[in-house]
Amino acid sequence: MAAVNAAVAELLEHLAQRPATREVILSGGGPMTLPLEALARILEPLAAHPQVNSISVRTKTIAFAPKVFDDAAKRALLAAAGVRLMFHFAHPDEPCDAVRATIARLRGDGIRCYNQFVLLRNVNDHADLLIEHLTLLDDLQVRNLSVFLPEPIIGSAPFRMTFARFERIADTLDRSAPSWINATRFVLDTPVGKVRREDVVARDPAAGTITFRRGDRRIDYPDLPEALDRPGRLSTIGCGVAGPRSHERADSSARHDRARTISASNSEIVRACVRERLTDPGRAGRSLHSAVARHACAH
Repeated sequence: MAAVNAAVAELLEHLAQRPATREVILSGGGPMTLPLEALARILEPLAAHPQVNSISVRTKTIAFAPKVFDDAAKRALLAAAGVRLMFHFAHPDEPCDAVRATIARLRGDGIRCYNQFVLLRNVNDHADLLIEHLTLLDDLQVRNLSVFLPEPIIGSAPFRMTFARFERIADTLDRSAPSWINATRFVLDTPVGKVRREDVVARDPAAGTITFRRGDRRIDYPDLPEALDRPGRLSTIGCGVAGPRSHERADSSARHDRARTISASNSEIVRACVRERLTDPGRAGRSLHSAVARHACAH
C-alpha cells in the first residue's frame, strides 16, 4: 500500500502544479483489478479534490473477468466518486450474458458507462457490423465515444486499413444509422492528440502519407498501401449480422469463447501501443512495411 500512497501523493502534487487540469484518467495495468482498499486510496482524495471534475477509469477487465465488479462495495466506491467507466468492446460478440448482467448492475448503481474501440481489419471493419455493435451498446446504456484508426506501430499491419476506407466506413455509418448510433467520433490517436478527417491538411499518395494539423503542430501519418488492405467478409466477422442480432441468437458459451479471442487480440494491440508508440513518421513507415512483410511470410 506504500506504493499506492506514494503514487497518489505524486498525483496530488502534479495537480497542485497544474491548476488548469480538470480530468484524471486511470488506465493501463487494469485499475479495476486493484483491491478495494487500494482503489479507495486513489479515488476518495480525487473525488474530494476541488480541482477535479471528472475521474475516468479505463478498463478492458469487464470483457474477460466481469466478476471483478461483483463486489458491491467496489461498485459503491465507483458510484460515490462519480467515476466514468470506459470500456473497450470492439465487437458485438464480446458482451456475453455475464458481461451484460454486470453492466446492468453498474448502471443500476448509477455508474456512467462509456466505450471506445479500434477499427480492426478482419475483426470489425464493416459498417453493418458497427451498426449492430453500437446499437447493442446503446441498448446496454453504454455510450460509445470514439472509433479509432489503428496506429502505425510494430505488429499492427495485419489489423490496419487505408485511411480512405476508414472514411468510407464512417460515411456509410453516417448515412445508414440514426443519430444516436452514428454520433460516435472516428479519430486517429497521435502524439499531438486525437485528430479527425477535418484536421487533414495534405495528402501525398506518392509518399503514402496524410498530414494532420492540430493547432500549430503537424504530423505525417504513414497510410497503409491500398493493395494490402483486404476487407473482412461480413459473413465471417459478423456471423450473419444481417439476420437477428448476434447477442440474441448465438449460444452464450460460443459467444464467450469468441469474445475472449477478440479481447485478447485487442488487448495485445493496446499493449503494443504502450510499448512501441512511434512518434517518428519515417520510422513508423519502415516498421509498418517490415511488419507487413513478416505477416506475408507467415501466411
